[in-house]
Amino acid sequence: MQSQKSREGEALPLSTLSDYLKQAPLGINKLLHVEQFKSGFSNLTYRLDTDKGSFVLRRPPLGPRAEKAHDMLREFEVLSTLQPVFAKAPKTHLMCKNESVIGAPFYLMEHVEGEIIRNQPGHGSQLSSSERGQASAALIEALADLHQLDIKGSKLANLGKPAGYVERQVEGWIRRFDRAKTENVSLPNSLVEYLRSEQIEDHTGALVHNDYKFDNVIFKEGNYSQVAAILDWEMCTVGHPILDLGLTLAYWAHPEEVKEMPFLGINATHLPGCCRRDQLVSAYAKTSDLKTTELLYAFVFGNFKIAGIVQQIYARYAAGHTKDQRFAQLHHVVNYLMLRANRAVSVGSIE
Repeated sequence: MQSQKSREGEALPLSTLSDYLKQAPLGINKLLHVEQFKSGFSNLTYRLDTDKGSFVLRRPPLGPRAEKAHDMLREFEVLSTLQPVFAKAPKTHLMCKNESVIGAPFYLMEHVEGEIIRNQPGHGSQLSSSERGQASAALIEALADLHQLDIKGSKLANLGKPAGYVERQVEGWIRRFDRAKTENVSLPNSLVEYLRSEQIEDHTGALVHNDYKFDNVIFKEGNYSQVAAILDWEMCTVGHPILDLGLTLAYWAHPEEVKEMPFLGINATHLPGCCRRDQLVSAYAKTSDLKTTELLYAFVFGNFKIAGIVQQIYARYAAGHTKDQRFAQLHHVVNYLMLRANRAVSVGSIE
């Protein structure tokens, strides 16, 4: 008997999905249970328990989507190409472009057992200080490993164009923020001017994840010093690795920042034992040269980019495309991230 647990309005059509899976090459005859992973804020992700084991289904969010965002086919192709050379990428199993099955394109990938750190019971809040320290180090080491991956001559090198990458990122996120802007958020002109006038030079090109943080990483069960898998590759491209690091540092909130904006505690980086941002930088720098000016710029841009991502989510809620009440106050988060970015520029430090 099929069963399902999901948020209101986000349930999968089990009948058509089950019929499709029976015809697909995986040999699935029974769809037993579907459960939505409810912590995500963007793409919708579900665990499928079947007679052939467990899989993970990924589909785009409901409502209008930003240009080139939430491209399931691209994410599927990235993972399919990456996994043979980077073991922390999950294996893919099936891509469905037929939107009549569940209302959107989707793909299936392996379900990786392990632990995801979030500031929720059973998701990292009960870890020891030592385990959080291990997880912080393992997180940044895995990112450094990704950036060191040799992609020359491979299909992965075709994912993006390193020349002009920084400018495209800056101008693209300014446009996206402007399109999603609501009356209760601000876009400081001084911040836009800084991002344009102080742009760092392009990198020759590295594979970048573009959304790297605790809740997109699965740690091996009972061993927080090892990353079992990295999730959410939809924005992976070839670009500047320091911007990728800067985004991770912007997701990283210190205890004093969480006091100012409690929402930032969702990433669990403020809890006892977690590294501070300067310690993450030191760990990353073991494999790569870092320039202080580049790091500051990357951190400022990271805050701006996260603000843009959050604003797009809030705009969907404000327009009534989702009823998820977690989104109702996200405009406050956007304004705080702009404030934090301006502070960093003022003091010239990521601290």
